[in-house]
Amino acid sequence: IDGFLYLVDTDSIQAGVSVKSFDARTNFPTPLVYDKVKIGTSISSPLIIDNILIAGSYNGLHLFRITPDLRLELLDKFVTTIEATPIVYGGRIYIGSKDGYLYCFGN
Repeated sequence: IDGFLYLVDTDSIQAGVSVKSFDARTNFPTPLVYDKVKIGTSISSPLIIDNILIAGSYNGLHLFRITPDLRLELLDKFVTTIEATPIVYGGRIYIGSKDGYLYCFGN
């Protein structure tokens, strides 16, 4: 919701870094962040398939490659307002948009 897409290691934590929980009193350790990219506000869940990450946001649908050094490399972007979570079937990406269309990307 802060506008960033984070690539994290959920099995590792950043030493000395914590965040407050929803009760504003309890602190939790922060996972190790490999990369973060500003994609815009999002309520959509991203998909990771092999080394490809697909993320929707209010600024569009973003297609990233996760590089060997665990960075996010933008491969393509389609501008529309996305709230839905994308699905992948038969080598194609399907995603609903707030403009009322269901989009299909792929061969």
